[in-house]
Amino acid sequence: MVFSYKKIVELDCKFMLWIARHRRPPFILFFKLMTYSAVGRVWFILGLILSLANQFGYQLIENQSVFLRALFAPLMAWIIGQFIKKHFKRERPFQCIPDYTSLVRAPQNDSFPSLHASSTASFFIALLLLHHPWAYGVGVWALLASFSRLYLGVHFLSDVLSGVLLGVLCGCLIAIN
Repeated sequence: MVFSYKKIVELDCKFMLWIARHRRPPFILFFKLMTYSAVGRVWFILGLILSLANQFGYQLIENQSVFLRALFAPLMAWIIGQFIKKHFKRERPFQCIPDYTSLVRAPQNDSFPSLHASSTASFFIALLLLHHPWAYGVGVWALLASFSRLYLGVHFLSDVLSGVLLGVLCGCLIAIN
């Protein structure tokens, strides 16, 4: 079955409205925390702390050098994702679905692909392929952070799925080099 762009947009909108009907206060707070745990500042601070620790000979986490290598995957996903966003210029759900609201301060840049999904997925895949012991825990976090973008109303399902696909590709590229 081949989907046209129009059909994908229609399914995306239906899915977003379905999620909006099922939002509940305790989950809203939880998914806000998941979303904020995957912002660029967190990646930067984590990388900076671990790099400085490495420079001074401190091992803060297990297999720290592998973890640091895997942190290049979200950077790669973010850079490529920015180029894709500029090309597609897709509106976010709250911008194109009447009476639809975002539950977080809404980014005004383009929606496709989800950079939260691409960064977290790329990090998970890189850790997994590099056999880091934290890979599965990071995988659960990546899934929750990606879903948070849907739940909070800032991305369509196709944005998140495309972001995950981009993340898988970036994670593989970092792990095999």
